[in-house]
Formats: sequence, C-alpha cells, structure tokens
Amino acid sequence: MFTEAWTRLYGGPDAAPFEGYEPFAARAALYRRVCAELGLPPAVALLGSRLDRPDAESARYYELEADFFHRHGLASEFLEPSDLAAEGEGELRYRLLHRYFAVDDWRDLG
Repeated sequence: MFTEAWTRLYGGPDAAPFEGYEPFAARAALYRRVCAELGLPPAVALLGSRLDRPDAESARYYELEADFFHRHGLASEFLEPSDLAAEGEGELRYRLLHRYFAVDDWRDLG
C-alpha cells in the first residue's frame, strides 16, 4: 500500500529513487504461512490497546492492518485485552495473535 503510493508519485518503479518495504504484506504472508504450517484457519487477531496510541479514542491504527489482512485472505480484527477475557473458557476465535505491546508497558498502565 505505501510502496504502491510512493511508486505512483514518482511515475513508476523505474523512476522512484528507491524501493520501499510493505510491512502489512510481509506480515500477511508470514501469518498465512504459519497458519498453514500449524493447520490453523487463516486468521490472526491484532492484540493491542487504544491507550498505547496518542489518538486513544480511535482504533484506526489497528483497523488499517486488519482491513489489509482481510483483503489478503486472513480473517482479522483488533482486540483489546478485555476482549480476550470476555471470551472466557473454551475455543478461542483466534489461535494466532499479533502482539502490539510490550508486557512491561502494560504493567505500568495497570
């Protein structure tokens, strides 16, 4: 998505001064491969907290990646830690999580 926009701004791949990296595409490919290797459905939850973002009232930061994953064959959604606790015992909706936090930071937040 980002590299594509950059390349278009410069009039094509030959005119762009350098090639960018697509982190969402790389992650999507990684998670599809991991799910296939583990025999899991192609799905990943993005686990984070709005409190970690300066725009704390919006989950847009996380939703952009979840939307990208959907368009590239992965079920995905942003979850707060309280969403995991609400699922209770039994089968989880997502067996694979992408963690958007450092444990020590969350301990500091309570």
